[in-house]
Amino acid sequence: MSKLVLISHGQLCEELKKSTEMIMGPQDNIATVTLLPNEGPEDFQAKFKAAVEGQDDVVVLADLKITSQPVSWLKAASSTCILA
Repeated sequence: MSKLVLISHGQLCEELKKSTEMIMGPQDNIATVTLLPNEGPEDFQAKFKAAVEGQDDVVVLADLKITSQPVSWLKAASSTCILA
């Protein structure tokens, strides 16, 4: 089964998941990865890799358009990574 990974600046992705769970109940196939003000790209990348570890198919939804540089490590983190 595919895993949905919500990524955002700040806690937007966590709140979006909470809102979804209020309506649909627990969502074990949704992970969140935040980039907080005190974190850098390396912190974010480590959290993302942990979120997709062991997953074959991943769909990533982000709060901003992803540039070509991060796309390479996003795709490398999973055998199938769909960026939406």
